[in-house]
Amino acid sequence: MKQTYTLLFVLVMLCAGCSEPEDYSPVLRGTISGKVIAYNEYQEPESAEGATVTITGYKINMQATTDAAGNYSIENVPHTDLIITAQKPGFKGSQRAELNFFTEKEEIDIRMSKAPSVYVKQAELFWHQNDALRANFILSAAVPAGKDYKIATFVGKTPDVSDTNYAVKSVNGFTSLGEDSNLVLPSISVESLKNRHGFKAGDVAYVKIYTGATVIYGYWEGDKYFEGPGLNTSNAQTFTIRIP
Repeated sequence: MKQTYTLLFVLVMLCAGCSEPEDYSPVLRGTISGKVIAYNEYQEPESAEGATVTITGYKINMQATTDAAGNYSIENVPHTDLIITAQKPGFKGSQRAELNFFTEKEEIDIRMSKAPSVYVKQAELFWHQNDALRANFILSAAVPAGKDYKIATFVGKTPDVSDTNYAVKSVNGFTSLGEDSNLVLPSISVESLKNRHGFKAGDVAYVKIYTGATVIYGYWEGDKYFEGPGLNTSNAQTFTIRIP
């Protein structure tokens, strides 16, 4: 009887070893490298040394730091859908849209724009001929003469108006004369505020005015180009004006 039990135990163990094997197929991996290309607020090349490049995906978080030439390389990256970002203090975070990584090697360049250091510290709003919004503004410091910059104006119905919470926006470009003041002429009219955005005569319009990086048509987010400037949203003040 003892021998019978021993034989049964051995057979059970053998059968257990014959069960369906788990899928232990190896994860394919490769190398992602490239260059971080940085611009200052006037669209002039600037050093990208020391930028942090991050690759994220499902259970993936890998990083590398750029060298003096802005180059980076990350090895042993699993083949899957990935997002690549680059960050450096003072620069707008740049993002490469979804990357379906399935090759042995992939080269991805990432572009970054620096937001302006100056900001709008004071503004006097008024209606030109009772119709078009105007603003005399003063910057925190003068932009060097001959340099281009942008002013972005956002109008909303509540005090928390911002570049992400607004009814209407307008972006204007300038070439600096080396002064800290200027006149901005947003393409915002009373008619459009009333007819398209629900403002009424007597309503308070809340206005935020930001300085923006000068990049043609907008700014880079990784391999994509977005319309709109890289904004300096620090120290931003909210200004008010009544709808006539």
